This record gives sequence, structure tokens and C-alpha cells, in this order.
Amino acid sequence: MSKKRDRPWIPALVLCAAVAGVALTANLRTRIATANPKRFSLATLSPGKSMELKFGSRKLKIYVPADEGFTGGTFHITIPALNFASGSLERDGMLESAWFTDINNDAKKDAIFTVRCGGSGSFVEIFTLETEKNGFRIRRLPPPPPVPGYMGHDTISIQHGIITRSFPTYSSGVKTRIDRQWQPKDVLKGRVPVKMKPDSNAAPSGATRRLRFNYILNAWEKF
Repeated sequence: MSKKRDRPWIPALVLCAAVAGVALTANLRTRIATANPKRFSLATLSPGKSMELKFGSRKLKIYVPADEGFTGGTFHITIPALNFASGSLERDGMLESAWFTDINNDAKKDAIFTVRCGGSGSFVEIFTLETEKNGFRIRRLPPPPPVPGYMGHDTISIQHGIITRSFPTYSSGVKTRIDRQWQPKDVLKGRVPVKMKPDSNAAPSGATRRLRFNYILNAWEKF
């Protein structure tokens, strides 16, 4: 019978495999979180109230001064553990949502805040809190470029660190055209897939457009 050889490398191999497995799992969780960041509703953040959210290993606080209006004024962002305070950030509407994810591809967590403007247009303003080497940078994203038929009603989404906005377009002309927003279920409401009158604010007929934000150019672009 042959003598059983010692294999001192087996425990090391098992340890390496375990470490690699843990790293792979952590990386997968990070990719999933970046692909689909959690959305926090800020709709209850009325004047005089504040909200704390977990931002990495620290707490981020958002508050609206008590002497301001619900649909206009300012809001403040602080990270007490880092002695960070944004100061007054002007808002033309009410705070709507917050997301935490990496938006500039530097492997650091950033924050995105949306403000839904008052009025029938429901335009959206977007603010970002970007983590930098020596602190944070607050940025107010520019509005979208002129798009024929744009009247607001933006829908904001974030995936893989890219901020996108989609919106319907409107026609002000009196002409026969296909209603691109029409759906089969609209037949129950008596709507037909053809329109001849100008669009009302609640019933657009144009195609839905999508834009994404380019951080290098600091501008919205088609995709």
C-alpha cells in the first residue's frame, strides 16, 4: 500500500475559494444596488419637518424650514457626522424623492433629490450630492434642452448610475393625427386612437421622449 501524502495546500485553497466567494457575493450585491437603487419618498417632508436616511455608514438629514411654503422655498441637507451642511437650496415645488447610488462612476455613493414643481406641468428639478475626495459637491442639474411639444410631466428613473427622464409630448395644432399615447384600455373611456383637436394638459398625443444626463457635458442627451 502506498503511503498517503500530505496535502498542506488544500486548506489554503479552500480559504482562497471562500474569500473569493465572499468578494464575488459582495460585488454582486453592489452591482444590483447600483442597477436598481432604492427610492425614498420625500412627499411627507412638509415645512418644519425633517427626515433622516442612511447614507452609507452615516445618516443624512433633509429638512424644510418651518416658515416656508409647501410648494416653494428651500431645503437643507446635512451629514452631522461629517459636519457637512449644504446651506439653503432653492426649490420651486415640493420635495418628491431621493436615491443613493454612484452616479459619476467613481465607486463612491452619491445622492439624487427630485423636486416636483407646482402647477399643471409637474416639471421636475433634480439636485445631486456627489461625494468627492475632500467633501461633497451639490449640483443642480440643468433643465432639458428644447424639445418640441414638451410640457413637463417628467418621470425620473436611475439605473446603473444613469439618471433618465421621460415625458410625453403635446400637439397644439388642429389636425388629424395618430394618438401615440392611446392604449386599448382607453376605449372604455370613449377615447379613439386618432385626434384632431389640440392636446389638453391631461391628454398628450405625441410620442414619449427619453433623455439621459451626461455628467461630462453637464447636459441632457437623447438615447
